[in-house]
Amino acid sequence: MKSFTSANEIETLCSGIVKEFMYFCHNTNGRCVDIIGLTADYLNMPIFIEEFANPETGRNGYYSDGDQQLEIVRDGHIQSVTFPKNSMVLDKRLKSADNLAILRFVIAHEASHYILGEYDPALDKAAFHTEFVKSADYPMDLLKEMFNLCEAITDRAARCLLMPDFLVQRSLKKYNNGEKIIRYDECVMTLDNKIKVQQMADALGVEYEKMITRLRELDLFEVRPLSEYLSHFRHMEMQDEE
Repeated sequence: MKSFTSANEIETLCSGIVKEFMYFCHNTNGRCVDIIGLTADYLNMPIFIEEFANPETGRNGYYSDGDQQLEIVRDGHIQSVTFPKNSMVLDKRLKSADNLAILRFVIAHEASHYILGEYDPALDKAAFHTEFVKSADYPMDLLKEMFNLCEAITDRAARCLLMPDFLVQRSLKKYNNGEKIIRYDECVMTLDNKIKVQQMADALGVEYEKMITRLRELDLFEVRPLSEYLSHFRHMEMQDEE
């Protein structure tokens, strides 16, 4: 079944969910989404912490359809377990303090599977979240699983849940006076602006690269020609051809 869910629908749906959750929690002036509270209390979604078998695959989150089994390790033995429908399972390795931003994103990703599955039946299916590592060697079937359309849509929704437009604007106002972040030719940024992006990422509880992606999605970069930045280094003039 083909999905017909658009980016605008995802933005509106997820932003609305976060706004209503924050309203119910009397936290409308907050700057960071309580993603665990949103998942467990607002969505009433069960969260299980388990040790995933085969950690080398990079899989660290799972959304259950109530049918497919998940291989986990209990008491030193691999077991195949079926978890309740619309529940999420997180790899216990995510509980490390160094993984807080990753943990938050995985929770948002699995919560997005539930939200999108309720909205669009084509997206209602069991799925893994896999943390992509550029240096890792993945088999083709795992790459297809990681980069299919459903996962891409769910990643977009997860970013919307953690970084809804109104909270990104609120953070941008605090760290850059509400002005767009300047980039040169799509990828070059000054250290000062990189620090601002990192401050925004820290305030919203996400990774730097996820913040970069979100700013791009919301058209919050002011892209200037690279030649403008190179003027800081240039100490020569273009010579006329004779």
